[in-house]
Amino acid sequence: MLALCLSPLIWFGGFCEAPVTELPVVSVDRDDFPITSSCRLVVAPGAELKDLKNDGLIRVVGHNIQVDATAFSLKGDQGIGVRVLSDGVRWNGGTIEGFSVGMQVSGNDLILTDMNSRSCEIGVRITSERFRGSTLNLSDGFVGLKATGSNSGTLEDSTISRMGRSGIHLDTANEWKIHTNAIDCIYGHEEASGIRMTSSGRDHSIRGNVFNHIEYGISLDTGAVNLGMDMAEDARLRGLAWPPPGEEINLFKGQGFQDILCTENTMRNHQAEAFKLRGVSGLRLFGNQCFGPGPGLTLDLGEDLQFGQNRMQSNRPHAVMIQDCGVIRMDASEFSGDRRGLVVLNQTDVEQLPPWAWAHLRPSQCTLTDCVYEGFEVALDIGEGPGAVRLGGNQFTTCDRSFQTAGAAEVTVASGDPEISPPAELSSSAPIQKAQTEHLRLVQNGRPWNGSTPILTPGTVAPGFVQFVPTGDIGHDQEFSFEGEAELVATENRDRITIRAMEKDRFERWSLDCGGQTLSGVLTRGWWKGFMWAYTADPVTSYEQWRNEAEMGWVFQCREPVLDFGRQSPGDLPGIFPAVRDAGLPRDGFGLVCETERWVPAGRWMLQVEANDGVRVEMDGETVIDAWDGPTQQVFTHTFEIPEESVHQFSVEWFERTGLAYLRVTLTPQSE
Repeated sequence: MLALCLSPLIWFGGFCEAPVTELPVVSVDRDDFPITSSCRLVVAPGAELKDLKNDGLIRVVGHNIQVDATAFSLKGDQGIGVRVLSDGVRWNGGTIEGFSVGMQVSGNDLILTDMNSRSCEIGVRITSERFRGSTLNLSDGFVGLKATGSNSGTLEDSTISRMGRSGIHLDTANEWKIHTNAIDCIYGHEEASGIRMTSSGRDHSIRGNVFNHIEYGISLDTGAVNLGMDMAEDARLRGLAWPPPGEEINLFKGQGFQDILCTENTMRNHQAEAFKLRGVSGLRLFGNQCFGPGPGLTLDLGEDLQFGQNRMQSNRPHAVMIQDCGVIRMDASEFSGDRRGLVVLNQTDVEQLPPWAWAHLRPSQCTLTDCVYEGFEVALDIGEGPGAVRLGGNQFTTCDRSFQTAGAAEVTVASGDPEISPPAELSSSAPIQKAQTEHLRLVQNGRPWNGSTPILTPGTVAPGFVQFVPTGDIGHDQEFSFEGEAELVATENRDRITIRAMEKDRFERWSLDCGGQTLSGVLTRGWWKGFMWAYTADPVTSYEQWRNEAEMGWVFQCREPVLDFGRQSPGDLPGIFPAVRDAGLPRDGFGLVCETERWVPAGRWMLQVEANDGVRVEMDGETVIDAWDGPTQQVFTHTFEIPEESVHQFSVEWFERTGLAYLRVTLTPQSE
């Protein structure tokens, strides 16, 4: 009898949910369909549903109700699929596809579970408080989840994939917990990020997430307004005194981002920074792993960074870059790469810093203790600007240079407690996604390819050939129509289509049609010829003698000077010219000169060069790229216009001193 009396009290008190089988079935059959009470949701047979008013095809208006959508699948064209206007709603299951916004949430305390969003520009958009989402699957859009002005939200154990702008976007949001999610294939825009934070925010916890195939991992930008960039620029233009008075600086205190925790996240295949952050005070990075190939961390205008137990592997061109920051403490972390490990720059004059920096940053002091650096050209690079750097207990393995400084920073020995406080370990893990042995970063309409629309996207492009990759089902035979003097070569399963020139030093036209998509261009190929040798004269201080030694070197030729020696000798490079392969040249201290002559048709062309150590390139006897004094560690380009088809000469001089060695020279037509 007691149990019978308590049962209705428990239900009406909200401490348990009614069994799903007891919920009434509600069929959605029209636009502006209201949901006022708990129900099982289905789509009426034969219903053609559109959000005609762009204000929500389904409108949830009943407070504290339960919606079971496990048998619900809603397809639309633009507009808003589901709009949650009421508080305390519990929504489980369902698939929403094809809308501008899959689910718009303005009611507080929504609990959303097991919902799928497909091909919606924004999967879930939130403007309310205390959102709780778990085991969501958001795919094939621009943004998976966007929270604007939303506080105390949670997203956990969810999968977000194939987004063109961001997996999760927090804008002017506070106290969010983003835990143990799988975020995959976020690219298509140059600033695409797995997690993006803009304007301001505080007390975010980003923990235990797994990122893969992304542009940026986690990006954070306070923005020009909250930093006061426009205010600083206006003062300079008007000749006003700078910095501004203290009362104006105080207006920026508390602006931007405060107290952000990122711990135990794993990032793989990030093309740009795993962490790119600007304008944050109170940043904690612990136990994160970043596996490249992009940089690990770039922090600009940061204060009170605690960085410990992180692993940055195979990052280039740097593992960590600290720019114009206050107090930074880094301890017990591992870094590996091939160029620069940790870079500290304070290049902005203190008088030119924006008001946000004056309000938050203390005098620059970077403490680096008990870290391991492996494989870098320069492990610790203390660049321009003032400040203090404290070092202690660091280890360097196979680095060309462990330390260099070019600025006025004071370098001292650190001792004692590093003064960082790692958080407690996380025991849960992100959802496991299906393993991919190979990933093609294909972009269609500004977002990752959805796996169904058959189009061609460009692949490798080099002098003499161009390659395309079908972005539809590669197991399906595409219909090709090809014309021109060049040659078409396709693999057996048509997963790559290559068009290549037949004869050297001659330009050959081509035109390819596939499924109504027409592509055309012009190709050329030829040989670069010259000499490679182990030099004795210094190429910088004794250039003429160094150049004269070339004629006594080993004959060398290649299709194009794209040579990645790494740390091995020239003879160990696969495909190297036989004479060089058998010459026994050393790993260090060798040089190369080579030249080519090409018929160049009218149009716009680009010469691109990347080299380590020194390089000089001439065109028709005129130097167009000159980086002769040392490792360039950057890409140089020279663009030129040809009014009518004519013959042009190109020559390259390059030398390697020690350590990492590479030379990459490409000549690419930019127009027909």
